[in-house]
Formats: sequence, C-alpha cells, structure tokens
Amino acid sequence: MSEPRKFGPIVLAEGYTRLNAFGVLLGGFSIIPLLAFMGLIMPTLLKEVFEIDPAFHGRMTGNLGVLQEIIVIALMGVVGAASDNFGRRVLMVVGLCLVGLGLLVYPLAENELQIYGYRAVFALGAATAPLMYGTSMQDTPANRSRGQFIGFGSIATGGGVIVMGLTIARLPEYLVARGLTPEDAGIYTCWCMVAFAAIVALMVRLTWRARPRGGRRAPPPRGAGPGPARGG
Repeated sequence: MSEPRKFGPIVLAEGYTRLNAFGVLLGGFSIIPLLAFMGLIMPTLLKEVFEIDPAFHGRMTGNLGVLQEIIVIALMGVVGAASDNFGRRVLMVVGLCLVGLGLLVYPLAENELQIYGYRAVFALGAATAPLMYGTSMQDTPANRSRGQFIGFGSIATGGGVIVMGLTIARLPEYLVARGLTPEDAGIYTCWCMVAFAAIVALMVRLTWRARPRGGRRAPPPRGAGPGPARGG
C-alpha cells in the first residue's frame, strides 16, 4: 500500500494532491475576504453612490443583510445536493461568477428595487462559495489531519481579511485623493473586486480537485458510519 500524500504536516485524503490542498488554503485567503468586502463597501455605496438619506442607512443595511441571509439559508440544501452531482470545483466557480456579477451591477443600481435585486445576485454567490469552501476543507485532509488543516484554513482566512482591510477597504479614499469623485471611487472599487473574483475563480479551476470521472464519490473516511439514506 502506497504512502498517503502529505502537504507539510497534513496527511491528505485519498485522491487529493498537494496542489489541491494549496488551492483550498488559497481559497480561504481570498474567497471569504471577497465576500466580506460587501460589508466594507456598503457605507460608501449608500452615501456616495446611491445617495441614500443617512437616516435610512441603518434600516437599508439591515434589510439587505436579512435578504442575503434568507437567500443563503434557502439555497444551502440545494447547493449541497448540487455539489454531490457536479463537484465542489464547478459549484465554487459558479458561485464566484455570481459574486462577480453582483459586484459588477450593484453600484449601477438607480433605485431601491434595483439595489435589492442586484444584492440578491450577490447573495446567490454568497450562498454557494462559503459552503463549497467549508466542504472542501473537510474533504481534502485525511481524518487524522482534519483539525490541523481546518486550523491552517482559519489562519489563511484571517490573514486574507486583514489584507483586505489594509488594502481594498482603503481604495476608495486613495482614488478620491487621485482626483476621482467619491461616487466613481466607490464604483471602481467594486469593479476591482470583480476582477479579483475572476482571478480567484481561475485559481479554483486550476487547483481544486475535479469531480471523479463516472460520478463516483470519494470513499468515506475510515471509521465513519454510513451517511443518511437518500431517496432515489
């Protein structure tokens, strides 16, 4: 029996490579901070781009957050089932494309209905990407290394959020200092993140494990009991 592959101290699950493990950790560094960007840019969008009365900022932020959470909760089961059929990588790329599309059109909203509608597009991606990342974090390491790998993933995510806060969060202010209007600065910052989402989607496509041919699932971890029965 061949020795299992390792990524540093992490023992990988059967069928996974070092590139797969590196790609998942890189996903933690980039995907979760990408989703957190929406919270960072919202004050700028509400004030400078949408020109919403400050008295309504709190209400609208709360309503948009509730809308996104409803969509995320409603789609979790659907996304999970789809990932079993199409693979984690495909669903993650689709989710990142939806996030990018949402960020592309969101700052172009001209009324409240469009603000909610375009946020729903972003929410579709936000329902997919974190679930696929979390599932891949569980799939990639062997049982004995799962805790270590999840710990490394948490470090990667924390580092990504810090980098996001120190760079992209300050981009509107930098662009204004370079002569752009606050409105244009907010729009261009969102569009920079569209490009970032495209780069992350390409990274996932090149590094994450593809679904096994024939639709066979990876063998269950040793010692794990049978999963819940599924209807035909």
